[in-house]
Amino acid sequence: MLLLKTIDMETTQTTGLKKQASPPISEEQFDREFKPKGAVAFFVLLVILGLIIWYGIYFLMLARA
Repeated sequence: MLLLKTIDMETTQTTGLKKQASPPISEEQFDREFKPKGAVAFFVLLVILGLIIWYGIYFLMLARA
């Protein structure tokens, strides 16, 4: 525990900034501000992968004709 306090004091001395505890937000505020960025990015990547596969097969079929 003493080691952690020493490390914390060293980081505040070197950066000159003290850690400020952010107040906990309410569940309603979290629900209003939450944006599923990871899920949207994953969905976009899946759509792009699907298009690559689709057009890959499409152009392969055109080349065979």
